[in-house]
Amino acid sequence: MAKLVWNILDLLKKYGDEAVSEFVSDFSCEKMIDGELRNLNPDIEHFIKVNAIQFARQKKSVTYIVGDSDDGAILGYFTIAHKSVNISAAEVSARQH
Repeated sequence: MAKLVWNILDLLKKYGDEAVSEFVSDFSCEKMIDGELRNLNPDIEHFIKVNAIQFARQKKSVTYIVGDSDDGAILGYFTIAHKSVNISAAEVSARQH
């Protein structure tokens, strides 16, 4: 099984919001434990299904989806957040090492 990494912005540009929303809706953190299907991390699941597209469009973050090249299944994802920090000259020590 080969893995591919897709930038969500590239997917949005190529396929549109509706198709990408449908694609990520299949992502699940569920696992069978002791005969019971459990959602191991609902926050992770919620982010990709609800926030990833919106945050990418607002340039708050970019999500990269890791998928199986054979069947296109989502194996996982990672998100890089955009956050700038402003430091004024008064806050920086005059002495630098």
